[in-house]
Formats: sequence, C-alpha cells, structure tokens
Amino acid sequence: MFDILLTALRLGVDGNFWVIGRNDSLHRAGNCAYSDDMFTPATQVQTLQRKADIISAFTIIFGFNISIEKLRSIVCEWGDEQPALINPVILVHTKGWIPHAVGVGWKIPEGEGGAWDGKRIIAAHQRTMVTMPYLGIKLDGDNQHDTLFKETLAMINGMCKVIRAKKASANLKRCTAYLMILTAAAYRGRMGPWSLEKLQEWDRPLEKLYRVLGKWTRGHPRGLMYGDVDDTGEGYRRLSDWICELKFAALHRCMQMDDASRIAAKGLLLRACRWQRPLAHSERVTVDPIPPSAKSKDAAL
Repeated sequence: MFDILLTALRLGVDGNFWVIGRNDSLHRAGNCAYSDDMFTPATQVQTLQRKADIISAFTIIFGFNISIEKLRSIVCEWGDEQPALINPVILVHTKGWIPHAVGVGWKIPEGEGGAWDGKRIIAAHQRTMVTMPYLGIKLDGDNQHDTLFKETLAMINGMCKVIRAKKASANLKRCTAYLMILTAAAYRGRMGPWSLEKLQEWDRPLEKLYRVLGKWTRGHPRGLMYGDVDDTGEGYRRLSDWICELKFAALHRCMQMDDASRIAAKGLLLRACRWQRPLAHSERVTVDPIPPSAKSKDAAL
C-alpha cells in the first residue's frame, strides 16, 4: 500500500531534497515509510504543502485516518541563516477535505485555537524549538537532540534506583539492567550525534549500580569491571562503547548495501569529518581591536 503513496509523492512533486555524497556530489533523498509511520523532507514550505495534499488525498481514498494529535513537523537549521518565513503553516486534510493547520517548526499550544477560517490561522503562537518523535526517538530542530539525551539519562538514573531497591539476587539485577536499561539506551544512543565523552555521562549511574551489585569499593578498577571474563574481568558491558560499536556496525552494513544506503552512510561520514558546531543566535563573537603597530605593519606590507 505504501508503494502507491511513495510513487505518488515521487511523480507528483517537482522539488527535490538533496544530500551531499562522495566527492561533494549531490543525491536526491526520497521519502521514508515504515509500518504506519512516514517521514518526508522538503526544502520549501510550498513543496511540503504539495506533499501534504497528496498524503491527505491518499488517506481519504484508501480509508486511512491521519492522527493529527501525533503529527509533527520540524525545521532543521544547519547554520545561522535567517528563515525566509516566520511561523510557516501547512494544511493537512481529513475526510470531507476538512483542513487542519500544522505549524512547521512549532506546534500550536493546546487551548489557543488552531482553527482555520478559510483564510488564516486563528491562533496566537510563537516560534519555539519543537521535538518530533520518530521511530521511538525524539528529533530536535537544532540537530543536537538534547531532549532525547536528557530523557534517556533520566530514564537510566530512575531505573538504576529501582533496581538497587529491589530484593533480588545480583545476577537477576544484572540481567534486568541489561534488558531494561542498556538495550533501550543503546537504541537511542546509536541514533544520536553525541560524542563518546558525552555518552560517558550515561555510564556513570550504571557504574554505580555495578559497584553495588558486585559490592566493590570506589577504588575497584574499571578495567576489571568491563574486562572480558576470560581475562579475569567481570564482563560488564560499557554502554558508551557498545553504542559506538552499534554505530560502526550500522555504517558498515549501509556501505555494503544498495546505492541509496551507501550514499547516506558516506554522507554521514563526510559530515562527521568536517562538522563544526554553529553559533547559537544568542552568542556573539567579539574581536579584539588591532593594535596600531600591527596596522602600520600591515599597511607597509
């Protein structure tokens, strides 16, 4: 069924969403559909509106319902450029071609309207950072995904406290920590852009839990804690290292797959090699004045 929708989007929309690939070559990124979920990118609001119209018509014809309350749109800002439109809006239609207003890069707060009178949106709103849930993770518009990182850290801290308080054997608590904490955090971590140093913040509450389970003091070496059992270690899994291994494995698989997956993997590697954190809008760069002696020297040159 999704093949019909993806084909309609490919044939019915002229605009392309480009990603950079090998040797700085550009490649068109298509739409992504998974089970009952869908993700579609666009470089212009008009193109995104055209896609929304096609998706709305598809759902009406085939008898699907769009979950408006779960619908999210997001604006990815790669630099400090000013957007062409402030608070842009797209319309998603349901059965009877009833329009529903959805903000791009923000969501209309509850209780503040959001009604469409045929000409404009009746709502008071302000452009704010929006988090969009997708496949179990949350994406932030600034591509830093701090929301996902903080929620995962809170989840790890909370689950570690619960496991420590339970009356069970150390082996059972260890298995519970692996099944309930490490697997969930690893899935989220491999989707995030965080460095190894930042991921190690997730290791700290787990390490405290491991020391309680093993009845170790603070001076117990980490090498023994995370070392292999065959090498006289305890065999505990370090979460940050596991996430890096999962990322590498995913990139390696993509490099061996079809052209689209290989281009996406190469684009990620290229971006990681030359990525620099853009200045936030609230930051200011101060430049020290040039000394008079240097000015005269430059003028002489």
